[in-house]
Amino acid sequence: MRRLTPLVITVAALALGASPAVAYLQRTLNGPAYVAPGDTYTFYVSGFTPGEEVYPTVQPLSCARTGERCEQSPCPACTTTRIGTSGTATLRFRWPTRSIDAIANMDIVHRRWRRGSQALVRVDLASTVVPRGCERMPSSTANPGAGTIVCAATLTHIR
Repeated sequence: MRRLTPLVITVAALALGASPAVAYLQRTLNGPAYVAPGDTYTFYVSGFTPGEEVYPTVQPLSCARTGERCEQSPCPACTTTRIGTSGTATLRFRWPTRSIDAIANMDIVHRRWRRGSQALVRVDLASTVVPRGCERMPSSTANPGAGTIVCAATLTHIR
C-alpha cells in the first residue's frame, strides 16, 4: 500500500495539471432560454483561453440556416470582453429590438423579432487566428475570407 501512495499522488497531480488545458477545448455559452427584445441579459462563457477577447453576436436562426449575413442592431458586439484568468467571462448586453439582414452587402432589411421565433447567440473571437474547436463563418462580402470566428453558441427563444 505504501508503494502505491507516491504513484497515486503523482497521477493525481498530473491530472490536475492537465485539466485546465483540456477545459479550453470545450468552450461553452450559457444564458436565458427566453428573451424579450429591448431587455438586458447576461450570458456566461467558459472554457476559453485567458486573455482572449470575445464579443457576442445575435442573429435569427432562420438567417443562420440560410448562410446569409445577418447581424444585430443596435450592435451589442461593439465592445469586446477579455477572458479572465479562470477561462470565463460574463457578457451583458441589451437584446436588439431589430435584426439587420445584409444580403450580399446589397439589400439591408431591418426586421422586428417575431414572438416565438428563435435566435442564435454566438461568441466570436476578436482574432484572426482560428483556434482548435472554433470555426470561421464565411462572409458574403467581397472578401470571403473576412468572416467571423465563432467558438460557442446557444439557442434562445423570443418572447
